[in-house]
Amino acid sequence: MSNDSHLFRTREEMEEAGFVLDGNRFVKGEEAWLPLYEGRFGFQYNHRYGQQPYCQFSVIESDKLTDPFLYIEPQYWVSQNDTIPRLSRNVHECSSVLLGFRRISCNTNERFIVSSLIPYGAISYGWILSIGPNCMDLSKLISIYNSLIFDYIARNSINQTGVPQGSFKQLPVLPPSTYTASLTDFIAPRVIELTYTAWDLEPFARDVLAEVGVSQWNAWFPANPIGEDGTPRPFVWDEERRFDLRCDLDALYFHLYNISREDVDYIMETFPIVKRKDEAEHGRYRTKEVILQKYDDLAGEFVRVMRADLPPGEGGEPDWRAILAGGENERVEFKASISWDIRNNRKNRALEHTIARTIASFMNTHGGVLFAGVDDAGEVVGLDDDIKISYRKNEDGLRLRFDDLVKNYLGDRFHPRITIHSLEDDGKVFWAVEVQSTSEPVYVKKDGEDEFWIRGASSSRKLSVREAVAYIGRRGAGEAGGEEK
Repeated sequence: MSNDSHLFRTREEMEEAGFVLDGNRFVKGEEAWLPLYEGRFGFQYNHRYGQQPYCQFSVIESDKLTDPFLYIEPQYWVSQNDTIPRLSRNVHECSSVLLGFRRISCNTNERFIVSSLIPYGAISYGWILSIGPNCMDLSKLISIYNSLIFDYIARNSINQTGVPQGSFKQLPVLPPSTYTASLTDFIAPRVIELTYTAWDLEPFARDVLAEVGVSQWNAWFPANPIGEDGTPRPFVWDEERRFDLRCDLDALYFHLYNISREDVDYIMETFPIVKRKDEAEHGRYRTKEVILQKYDDLAGEFVRVMRADLPPGEGGEPDWRAILAGGENERVEFKASISWDIRNNRKNRALEHTIARTIASFMNTHGGVLFAGVDDAGEVVGLDDDIKISYRKNEDGLRLRFDDLVKNYLGDRFHPRITIHSLEDDGKVFWAVEVQSTSEPVYVKKDGEDEFWIRGASSSRKLSVREAVAYIGRRGAGEAGGEEK
């Protein structure tokens, strides 16, 4: 900030120059000066965490945040004429807010990664910005950044005071292909409600409205629909409601990162300040209890929440090319081969177990499609090597080998739920293996043991014995991903 300090003005200087405060912007005629948002002014999903009028920093009490007309008062203001050209050096698909996370932090703090959507304008060095995505994608990113699992990963990956931008870029962020329409319907309204609590973020709400439309907004927010004048109104700041929404997101992201229940329990114990505050206020570790309960609830709702219907093609067949182009998700998996180890140039039966567990996970949730002969990047590599080592060294022989794989790992009775669609791309044969779900639990046999797998965001996840028993029980009661009608 010292290099740009000559651009800063205090409130006294602005008033002496004849400017008038409008919200938290100083204006005079056509000239405007924007509040300088420092890192300490924001917290998770809260761009009004603190302020610094007359050089005195203070945290804004939650009861004051219920006022949607309350805007922070900074220490400094910066001319709009200096700010906007600098921001315009980068391409912003969303020019109503900036997504930032605090540069200064410590892995012994209550939360290490602190991210907020900030009104588009002057930002201090205390923020590192994620620039480029549209409003909806920014909403998805902030939901990752502020999740407990992402915080846990970051704290265990960065061992210093502060969050270096280079280190942050190496943290595992879920790819865009994860976010199906149904998953977006789960995440976006929660993030928007958590974020849009004051009128100074109305431009962001209007951008979201332009992206999703009035009908979608009203479907997401029946209690806060678009007014007759077309204006999206801020959401009421309600601490209990916000706690519940954030626990929803945390529970979901534990699933999306394929974290088992036992590990969720452990990870929650690594947030001692959260625990201490809960016990002081509620007499128990409430955050952990609620997240674990929601995690259990989502184990039943998980696939429904994220489900992406297969796009239809001609003649009633799914549009396999469209599915392939959509990338891996909870109903689509890519495998470069069935038995042939491309890296080591030999047959590898361990790959067959991977195929079997993918099929079982689809059957134990809502079904899906396994593309065989397609690499992780979605490029068709073909099944030529698998065909060469099959019984008859042709595709029919490979089908027989595949049938044996299903029989040996899953059992003969599940064959009718598997349909192989032979496809071709530039002379390369690959398969779309369509798998139907079943209400009967499907186990994978390995080394004399039975494994139970379910489908996650874009990969399969093995459940512990206790998790499997609970999941199967809920499924039998119609609460989990069961057979589709």
